[in-house]
Amino acid sequence: MLEASARAGARECGYVVLRLPHEVKDLVSEWLAIHEPYKALQVMTLVREVHGGRNYNSSFGVRQRGSGAYAQMNSDRYAGAVRRLGLNTERATLDCSRFRVPDDQAELF
Repeated sequence: MLEASARAGARECGYVVLRLPHEVKDLVSEWLAIHEPYKALQVMTLVREVHGGRNYNSSFGVRQRGSGAYAQMNSDRYAGAVRRLGLNTERATLDCSRFRVPDDQAELF
């Protein structure tokens, strides 16, 4: 995915470990059971592995990247691919001068 993105012109990338809070866990489990029954147990096991045995870990700094050996392996693979593809070498600067507070936002409520 990173390689295709780099070929298409991407210069920056990032990743987030799959998080399954609350009702989302049940939806994903049901979808896997229907569409990928032979992979469902493996997927859910890996999700729990990166979240300390749970489907979701809300701890700041951990919830996006996970923890444990599998999360570290994914982080290392990501870092290697980013280096190899020359991604994230410079950050884009954002131009905030065009931002303005909407006048009519109160109409939304």
